Amino acid sequence: MASKASLIAKAFGGGGAFSQIADPTVAAGSRKLSKNAMATGATGAPVSYANLAAFPASGNTAGDIGFATDTKSSYMWDGVAWQRISIGSQIGPRYTTPPPATHALNNDGTTATTITAAAVDESGFPITYDWDAYSGSTIYSASSLPPQLTSVTESNGAFSLVGSSNQSNQGTFVFRAKASDGVLFTPAITTVSLSFGYNVSNISYDNFSINVGYTSSETNPTCVAFNPAGTIMFVCGTNGRKVLQYTLNSAFSLDGLQTAYTPGNGVELELDISGQDTYPTGLIFNNTGTKMYLTGDTNNKTFVYTLPTPFSLASASYDNVSYNYSAAIGSTQATHIAFNNNGTKLYISSAEVITQCSLSTAYDPSTFTTDSKSFDAGSQVDEAANLTFNNDGTKMFMGDYGDDTVHQYSLGTAFDISTTSYDNVTHTFTEDTALRGLTFANNGSKLFMAGTQNNSIYQYSCE
Repeated sequence: MASKASLIAKAFGGGGAFSQIADPTVAAGSRKLSKNAMATGATGAPVSYANLAAFPASGNTAGDIGFATDTKSSYMWDGVAWQRISIGSQIGPRYTTPPPATHALNNDGTTATTITAAAVDESGFPITYDWDAYSGSTIYSASSLPPQLTSVTESNGAFSLVGSSNQSNQGTFVFRAKASDGVLFTPAITTVSLSFGYNVSNISYDNFSINVGYTSSETNPTCVAFNPAGTIMFVCGTNGRKVLQYTLNSAFSLDGLQTAYTPGNGVELELDISGQDTYPTGLIFNNTGTKMYLTGDTNNKTFVYTLPTPFSLASASYDNVSYNYSAAIGSTQATHIAFNNNGTKLYISSAEVITQCSLSTAYDPSTFTTDSKSFDAGSQVDEAANLTFNNDGTKMFMGDYGDDTVHQYSLGTAFDISTTSYDNVTHTFTEDTALRGLTFANNGSKLFMAGTQNNSIYQYSCE
């Protein structure tokens, strides 16, 4: 019976020649050889060495075998260099720091954002990194970048991506990091997005505001909301306990309302909500504008109103229906709610903890069941001033009563609160030191803040 050594030798083929299956760009001495790539010529027992550097560089015969004790690997002399022998199943690199599931690019055209990956080889071989990308059926590489990118550089697993400043290039693509040990590579994918709205890192004050105390009997605005077209604004406060309706001259613009100092000049309609709650904290609508949901901190309930004319307080009335979520959230404090795009998901804010529920009937909180999913933003937020998502549910924004700061989060799966991670992106407001409410324009290009220090609503750009 042939010895193991002769069997290994036979697998290599005669004369010490072998068929190289490794990455040909990897230098000799760093290549792995599979058992199917071996050649004949090895005789005798292998000699042990401390490491590959200790292997003899001369006096070797093609087919000689040595063993490196540091990596516990066998090597064969191919007549030029020592090549590692791999017997058994090939195992690719293993990620110790996998890339994130999602990544948002900066849109100024110059500032790089970084996707970081780190991997190890089971035998200690050095790891190199590369990348490619795709969108639909289109494949991208260093020579053909996705339109969302202007450059990609890599250093030891850190991929620096510079996003485009051209708004027409906004969108998403899949970025694939590849960690290679010289034979096999292990992929990891990240969904990369370029957007020009909902950009908290680039907020600027538009110098437009409206003091609701001048335009109505209400002060201390705590909530602000809009119809989808941005032509009607709704404000709710804690002094008059009313919802105020304003008609805007331009969509999502407070310009022109600054001089509206008397009731009826700016404020079109008012709805008294004092019979339901005396400290409203959240105001949202269903997608058709026929239902309005007001959440209050006094009774910690959501109250439902019917609007016969969509997004108009004319003839609006209370449904005598309210919802207490204490059984779902394990707390009597519910200060804000939000829906996903089709109203089948409900998100409840209790201080800094967000709980996700499902609705069997869209936009009907009476049909909710808990999804057993939640996110605690307590490391950033003491008490939430709002609960807001971007259009596709991949971003969430929470304002903090305590420090007048809005914080940005990413959701790995759209509208799945259990996949939330903090982006470490913030903006602190200086126009008012009593942040109480926040909302975005429907395309994320504008942000509106309700502040009670000056009893005003403020307008910002965030592109």
